[in-house]
Amino acid sequence: MYDELGYNYRMTDVQAAVGLVQLRKLDWILAERRRLADRYSALLGGDVRLDVPFVPADRPHTYQSYCVWLRGVARQPVMDHLAGRGIASRRGVMAIHLEPLYRRMQPGVSLPVTERASTETLLLPLYVGMTENEQDEVVEALRAALDGAAERGQ
Repeated sequence: MYDELGYNYRMTDVQAAVGLVQLRKLDWILAERRRLADRYSALLGGDVRLDVPFVPADRPHTYQSYCVWLRGVARQPVMDHLAGRGIASRRGVMAIHLEPLYRRMQPGVSLPVTERASTETLLLPLYVGMTENEQDEVVEALRAALDGAAERGQ
């Protein structure tokens, strides 16, 4: 929760040193993240219970994260199922206009699509070094969670 507006742009010397090394590998890192994201999209794209990221052909995605939009399925039971299988997931879209500070500053703001996205999106694991077997485990666990939600009528 954020109660006041502020910024922290400070970087430590260690963070800067790591960043410089990582910059040399940036093209490879982005290519690997895109490869894994494309694989997720191929494996999950036909499932009507979720939407995978849309990427315009002329706008390459960096895939800082891989966000799916759950359709007609409650997010928390899906996250709980994944956690029970040892798979970390996180809430997807954050709606900053719902944070206390921004509610006080702009109490009448309503962004219905953002508000829906903030309750219906989910970030799946995606990292350089992730194996296809690990990714298959995530996909299988997600499908099992979605199947379980359907059985429970969620």
